[in-house]
Amino acid sequence: MIYEGWENLFSSKILERGYDYWAEGLVSDVLSTEDGYEAIINGSYNYEVEIIVDDDEVLEMYCDCPYAEEGRYCKHMAAVLYELTNQCMAAGSSRSASDSGKAGDIPDTEHRRQEISASVDRVSEADLRDYVKQLLYKDKNLYEKFKIQYEFSDSREMMEIFKSQIDKIF
Repeated sequence: MIYEGWENLFSSKILERGYDYWAEGLVSDVLSTEDGYEAIINGSYNYEVEIIVDDDEVLEMYCDCPYAEEGRYCKHMAAVLYELTNQCMAAGSSRSASDSGKAGDIPDTEHRRQEISASVDRVSEADLRDYVKQLLYKDKNLYEKFKIQYEFSDSREMMEIFKSQIDKIF
């Protein structure tokens, strides 16, 4: 399930850093517990995150990183919530995904678009290709979307892929 409004628990800076951690694939060992979820964030240090939930609401969050020691919500917590949101959307089990679009995404603002455009424009084509390959290798769903968008030579091949994916769902 997706916990609507969890993004409001974080400052925009922490939310963006958490998104980056999630997008880099640093969230691992996500476990469902009696009270919520536990996960590990892999980085220069491995941090343990626990999220306590009840009725689709985040009640409490803990992380063993220094930033969260004083009860603050950290980027590691945000990264885990992005992962949970992604898992729910991939499983098709979210009530809010159909109601509000892509829950958990960074808001699409003109400032963010300009920032992304400027960042991409500074990178060489070869480096961009390497980066895209790394992303596609780490994220099977993203790779499937990539193939659908760019690799089909005819509609028959596309239909076979869609049929295969539908069969996997059922």
